[in-house]
Amino acid sequence: MERYREIIPDFDAFLETLERPQPVTIRVNRLKATPEQVADALRKRGFMSSRFLGTIGFCRLKEKTASQKRWNIGWAGSMSKKPAQRQQ
Repeated sequence: MERYREIIPDFDAFLETLERPQPVTIRVNRLKATPEQVADALRKRGFMSSRFLGTIGFCRLKEKTASQKRWNIGWAGSMSKKPAQRQQ
């Protein structure tokens, strides 16, 4: 990363941003479900979401619920708990 120090203004702030957890955003395949159906399915499983402003078919999980659970979400009515992946 150090090689980018000269071209990125406020490089230290940039590095801090990379360390922060990013919001979880979901794209809804509107051929299979509406954003409302996905939001309802998420809510029933304990996730709170909000619309991603300026987009159609995207929602963002609220931090409190997104950071506490890791889920493999597949439409077809199935949402299963998934073990956390180790980063390499």
